[in-house]
Amino acid sequence: MYLGAAPGVGKTFAMLSEGLRRAERGTEVVIGALTPKGRLPIIALASRLENCSAAGDLDLAVLLSRRPAVVLVDELAGPPVATGTGDPRWECVDALLHAGCDVVTTLGIGELESLSDVVYGITGHMQAARVPD
Repeated sequence: MYLGAAPGVGKTFAMLSEGLRRAERGTEVVIGALTPKGRLPIIALASRLENCSAAGDLDLAVLLSRRPAVVLVDELAGPPVATGTGDPRWECVDALLHAGCDVVTTLGIGELESLSDVVYGITGHMQAARVPD
């Protein structure tokens, strides 16, 4: 898990770089969810890996049927819109882990349930989506 204190600190870049390192060693790595937000370095790294996301969203059914060795999931606290389940993305990641996939993911410190109030007190910004500790 790549944990960052603020947006733009390099969590997604680090996650994709780790995925590429593993792929270069022969591990099957796919992108399960990615939010590039128009950042060209992120788009360039992502283009070197297979993308199994549905318009950037996690598609749990596709990933469970495919069962790659490693799934890259950007923004652990994000919604799994493509699955249609309404479950938080972190629950879908839990399902991937139980299915035997390794997951590399990103998370902002303010998205941790126990720290969201602390981060709000510092930044004045409350994260809408949070992950339980």
